[in-house]
Amino acid sequence: MSTKAALNRQDVNLSQLAGMDSEKLSRVVQQQIGIASADIYNRPNEKKPREVTIKLKFAPADDEGDRVLFEFEVSGKTPPRKSKSYGMENNGAMKKMVFNDITPGDDEDESQEGDDDKE
Repeated sequence: MSTKAALNRQDVNLSQLAGMDSEKLSRVVQQQIGIASADIYNRPNEKKPREVTIKLKFAPADDEGDRVLFEFEVSGKTPPRKSKSYGMENNGAMKKMVFNDITPGDDEDESQEGDDDKE
């Protein structure tokens, strides 16, 4: 090892790991935080937590244990998105389902029954 390389050696800590490779770990974590933030903003009534998981992996790089390989995984998880229930008619004999695209939430398609209720 050269003297210059020995002078540049630093103890490994979270700040050092986050700054490696042009701060790739920091950027990926920030991206997942942004996704969680946007999801909370868009769905404030969804009370389940949003998760950002950071997994740091260290493995031996030689048979003596003098060298180590490092890698990271960052993942995010938001609660599933659910729609309201939409009523449809099932025609099992024809192997298809149908719905009225004008009023997809109505279980009973009243748009075909006339305008008796309108004034």
